[in-house]
Amino acid sequence: MRQYFLIKVSYKNREAFLIWYCNNKEGVLLHKQRLLMFESVSEAKLFAEKKGISLDMEVAEYNLSAITELIDRVGLTESCNELLNAWNLFSDIANSLGEEFSGDSDEELTSDIYHMLFHGCNILSEAYGEFHPIFDDKEKERCLSVLNNGLAILDKQMHA
Repeated sequence: MRQYFLIKVSYKNREAFLIWYCNNKEGVLLHKQRLLMFESVSEAKLFAEKKGISLDMEVAEYNLSAITELIDRVGLTESCNELLNAWNLFSDIANSLGEEFSGDSDEELTSDIYHMLFHGCNILSEAYGEFHPIFDDKEKERCLSVLNNGLAILDKQMHA
């Protein structure tokens, strides 16, 4: 059964609420092949009620205006969490829109960076010990490229 969650995205002095879903795959709701965006929680809640959608009202927040600055602090668990969450959100948005997102590439360096971010979140630290990644210049450059690609996809939707 599909579950629905409300997320708040902040980017370039704009805030919007989106409805993210998960079941066999994750994505965000669209309207006419564009992100379905709401100005407020109450507006999103009203939409969900009209459509018969059971919406989890705990709002996950994504402040993406300074996300690329976290690459220089990738050794911190909190930075890895925020970077990985943004990466996954960009992937879900791109997949919903049918757009290509470079973060979904099977290319080895991109995949390695994703896995370093995942392990840097230290979700498995009790079993495997803590991990604090350090990116070399090439990894920083690729991570920046991936995030900028995701931001461009989002920007095209939020500021059209």
